[in-house]
Amino acid sequence: MKKIFSEIKGWVQKFWEFLQRENLTYLVRVLLYLGVFVLILSIGVYFIEYSILETLSETEQDSTTWIRNPFDVIWWIIVTVTTVGYGDKFPQTIPGRFLAVFVIVYGTTVISVINSFIVNYISEKISKQNQGLVSYNFEKHIILCEWNSRSKMVIKRLRHYSKTKKVPIVLIADIDKKPTKDNNLFFVKGQVNEETLDKANVEKAKIVIILGDENLDYENRDVKVVSSHLTVRDIHPHAHTIVELVDEEKAYSYQELMKANQIIISNKFTSSVIAHSTIDHGIRAVISNLFLNQFYPRNNQLYSSNNQLDARNNQLDKIPVPRDQIDELFMDVFYNMKLEKEIIIVAIQQGEEGKIITNPSSDYKLNADDYLIVIAEHN
Repeated sequence: MKKIFSEIKGWVQKFWEFLQRENLTYLVRVLLYLGVFVLILSIGVYFIEYSILETLSETEQDSTTWIRNPFDVIWWIIVTVTTVGYGDKFPQTIPGRFLAVFVIVYGTTVISVINSFIVNYISEKISKQNQGLVSYNFEKHIILCEWNSRSKMVIKRLRHYSKTKKVPIVLIADIDKKPTKDNNLFFVKGQVNEETLDKANVEKAKIVIILGDENLDYENRDVKVVSSHLTVRDIHPHAHTIVELVDEEKAYSYQELMKANQIIISNKFTSSVIAHSTIDHGIRAVISNLFLNQFYPRNNQLYSSNNQLDARNNQLDKIPVPRDQIDELFMDVFYNMKLEKEIIIVAIQQGEEGKIITNPSSDYKLNADDYLIVIAEHN
């Protein structure tokens, strides 16, 4: 019993803190006073009606419209103040009806104030969210820093995967309003600093992605990314961070300074795809199919340039080693996965954040904590 009361006390305290944070305590007090006043008047109506009812004959008491017990008066209050007005129960006496007038006036006022408050509060909350002026208390969410030409694609791709389809993403960017209509995208306006990261609840975030500011030149863009990353690390030293850099030559020195979990050299990837496309057009088609799924329908097929591709929607994914394949040789697992599930294993990661082995040797023995990097059909 003490545990129940303790939990109730905790809920009440959190609710009151919420009211204080939203500057709603005055409104609640006013509504409470009006509600208590309506309750007192209703109790008065009940006792007046009940006392008169006792003096009537049995024939006169047969009317179903009399307020006979506390449940009747509660029912009458509800249908009255909500303006439903069924008319099945109502005061029969002059004194009772006199008090009922005040119940109707104050009761409907309470309901009107509540309705007006709810509408205004929700609209104001949505407006503030779209303007990036509110704080969030998500946990295990993703924080995306900066809005550029790649940010929208990052969000789109994250929504493509079942694991991140509905995960809250908090965008921190110095723009005027929320840039997309994604219901699970939340916006904090401003530069990446302690204040905006606190609003995004970085201490509870699962992943922090820091992209470059396209308004700056390459060198200053990378410097800003490094500065933002160091700010994140100061607040949340164990955050899993992914950063985008442009200058490959300085990336290694930046890595020593930042100690980011992953660094993406954006220009290097793009240049590599262009170079491969120049040498062999089919390679770009495969990369696009695995990473972007950007092909165009023609006669129920997907194609890119002159390279025809199977219409299946394949993608890279990471999965744990199946329990029945633990301690088995890589070649045997590779064969079984392809035969049974049409999945191709291209690499092994030793632990969730460990070393990655591309194209493992055929006699590699799979461990229980290994993960398989695979090519498989979407979903």
